[in-house]
Formats: sequence, C-alpha cells, structure tokens
Amino acid sequence: MSVIELLLFLSILGFIDEIQNAGHQINDVENLVLDGSDVSPIANLFIFGANGMLQAATELLAYLGMLIISFILLVPWRLIALRKNTKIANNELTISKTILAVFVIITPITCLITTRFTYMFCITLLTLIPTILLLIFSIFPLKKHITSNQED
Repeated sequence: MSVIELLLFLSILGFIDEIQNAGHQINDVENLVLDGSDVSPIANLFIFGANGMLQAATELLAYLGMLIISFILLVPWRLIALRKNTKIANNELTISKTILAVFVIITPITCLITTRFTYMFCITLLTLIPTILLLIFSIFPLKKHITSNQED
C-alpha cells in the first residue's frame, strides 16, 4: 500500500505541474489594429477566456485521470491483498492509517510549496479523490477483516 500511495503522490504532483503549465498558453497582444482602430483590449479579452477554458479543461482531465489512476492501482490491490480468508493484525491497520495520514498531510503541503501556494482548490480535490478511494478500498476493508477474524 505504501508503494501505491507513493505512486498516487507522484501522480498528483505531475497533474498539478501540468495544471500550472496549462494556464497561459496564448500570449496577450499589444497592438492589434483593425481598420484603423485598436482592438487589442477585445482580443485580449478573448485570449483571457481561451486561457481560462484551457485551464478548466486541464483541471477536469486531471481529476478524471486521478480517478482512473486511483482505480487502476487500488482495485487490483484490494482484490489481491484482501480476500475473504485474509487475516489482518491490529498493528497492520494502525500502520495503514498512519501511512494514509502521512499521505493526506504531505501531499497538499508539497503541492502548495511547488505551486507557490496557488491552485489550492485543485490540490484539495486531487488529494481528496485518492484519499476517499483509499478509505473505501483499504482502510474500511481492513477494519472488516479485523472484526470478523476476532469473532472466530
């Protein structure tokens, strides 16, 4: 699970870097003269809108990509590591919770530092997606295997 969380951490860093780079693809114009009048403010308005649409599309694709990567990594891990007859010790659940807590703390801090404290909403969503899936596919099933094994 540690390797999976490391891969998810690196994926989030990569997505944040791409979101940051996608923001200003089209440069502003300074002097755009059309039929003798300066239309550069109107052109810059359209350029600003196009840059915003590129940014939004990149963010949406990053969220979708993070969801797909999380599923690709966590579903096979869940199916392989936690079968019906798997017995989990209490300390393994504690270690898993600690690793998840470290992931949830370190990922946003690192991303905020690399983006110079911008894109907080994107960082929060990109961290929240694998965190929820980690809870669903690892922590909650681990708890289930501990309680059912203690009753046996």
